[in-house]
Amino acid sequence: MYEKLPKQLRNYPYFGLWKYEQKDGKRTKVPKTVRGYNANSKNLKQFCRLDEVAEKVSEYDGICIALVGGLSAIDIDHCVEDGKLSEMAAEIIDKVNSYTEYSPSGNGIRIIGKTDGFIYDQNKYYVNNRKLGLEVYASRDVGIVTITGNAIREVPLRDFSDVLPEILEKYMKRPDAVTDRYPTDVHGSFLTDEEVIEKASAAGNGERFDALYNGDITGYPSQSEAELAFMTILAFWCGGDTEQMERIYTGSRLYREMWNRADYRTSTLNKALRSVTDFYKPIPVSTAEEDFADPTFPEAPIPLEGRPVPVFPVEALLKDIADYVLAVSEST
Repeated sequence: MYEKLPKQLRNYPYFGLWKYEQKDGKRTKVPKTVRGYNANSKNLKQFCRLDEVAEKVSEYDGICIALVGGLSAIDIDHCVEDGKLSEMAAEIIDKVNSYTEYSPSGNGIRIIGKTDGFIYDQNKYYVNNRKLGLEVYASRDVGIVTITGNAIREVPLRDFSDVLPEILEKYMKRPDAVTDRYPTDVHGSFLTDEEVIEKASAAGNGERFDALYNGDITGYPSQSEAELAFMTILAFWCGGDTEQMERIYTGSRLYREMWNRADYRTSTLNKALRSVTDFYKPIPVSTAEEDFADPTFPEAPIPLEGRPVPVFPVEALLKDIADYVLAVSEST
C-alpha cells in the first residue's frame, strides 16, 4: 500500500505507528513506537524509517509521521461523500498540488508537502478551523499525522508556501484577529516584581501561588488551566499590568514555550484580567496633622453678635457639675 508514497516521503526518517485506544470515553489515535510504547512527538529518537514500521504495522491500526524540518500537512475532515470530494477540498487539493491521500476513515483527506520557513500568523489565522474541519500543520516545531498510502493525487511533495496565504485568507481567517489588547480600566502596579511575589506568597491563597510559581500544577486538569489561575492571581497584585505579569510568569517554573504563541498568550491574559473584579491598591498612610486638616474650616470663629443663643439645659447635668457651670457663668 505504501508504494504510492512519493520518494521524498519513503526516505523520510521519522515514521511511527498508531493504534486506536479509548481515552475519556472517546476512540483516539495514539502514536506508538515499534516497541509498543506511546510515542512523543518531541522525542524524534522514538521514530524510525518506513521499512522498520512496515514490519510491525499488522499489529497496529496504521503508521504515522512526525512533521519536522519544514514538512507540513493539511487535514480536511468529512469532505468525502459517496466517493466525491467537497468543493472546498477539491479546490485546496488543486491549489496545493502536492501528494494527497485519503484519511484512515476514508471520509477525509490529507495533503503532505513543505512550507519550510513559512511564517504562520496565528493571531490572524486559525490553526484548526473546527467549523470547516480544516487543519493546517505549517512550520510547527513538531506534529504527528497518520499516513495511509491510499493516494488521491500521486505526485511529489511540493512546497506550497506560495498558495498557503490565499488558503488561509479564505478559510482560516479569524473573525476578529487577536491582538495585544487588554481591558483599559486598570490602574497599573504599585509594587515591584519582588514585592508582588512576597505579598502573593503571604496572602490567604499564598500556598497555591507558591505551588504554581514552582511549577506544581497538582489539582488542575491541564497546564493551561493552571497558567490561567496563576495569571489571575498576578492580575490582582500587579494591578492589571500585563508586562509585569508576563515578567513574573516567565521567571517562574510554570513557564513553557507555548507562551510564545501570541494567540495563547493574549487569550490567557485577557481571561485573567476579565475575571478580576478589583485590583490591589495600597492603603494610604497620612500624618495626624493631615488627618485633622480641614481646608473648609474658617480661620476665625463665627461671630455670634446679633444671633439668638439658646439656653443651655444646666438641669440635665449632674448636680455637682451643674453647680460648677452656674458658678462660672455668674463670675464672667
